[in-house]
Amino acid sequence: MAKLPTNHLLSITKSSAQILNNFRLGVHIAQLSGLSIDQLLEGAARDRLDFARNTLRCARWALSGQRPQYRVALARSYYAMYHAARAVVYFIESGDDHEAHMELPKHLPKDFPDRERWENEIKTARFERNRADYDPYPKTDGAFKTIANSTFGTAEHFLSIARRYLVRKGCAL
Repeated sequence: MAKLPTNHLLSITKSSAQILNNFRLGVHIAQLSGLSIDQLLEGAARDRLDFARNTLRCARWALSGQRPQYRVALARSYYAMYHAARAVVYFIESGDDHEAHMELPKHLPKDFPDRERWENEIKTARFERNRADYDPYPKTDGAFKTIANSTFGTAEHFLSIARRYLVRKGCAL
């Protein structure tokens, strides 16, 4: 057997077929890409934050058009926050274990700036997004103007903080 520490050998000998297949896939992806798993993880976090910025851009368009679409803007603003939070949690926890909408805010890192506030802001934005996407009342889109604008501003601020946090934690953005 190869010269490996005992704990590594034990992890191989005690692994299920599924885990061993995951090891094989990880080695294959690393060889194919020429990048380490950690570099790939960082790239995925960066891509998710870019996705959040693009989603926020869509919210801005929905708000600034000749006929603003407030329900759409509200939903896009929430999703921008969601994807930025997902980038942070994914990078810090080295995996996408908490992507469920109700769970994700609870997993913001303990050292995330003003963590409790942002956990609540994301939950509130999700609640408002659900109202805008699923409730037929109020009937007018204009009834969502104030909350759409407010949520957009909150999302803009959150993305800025999430970006700075990731950089501080060593994610090359």
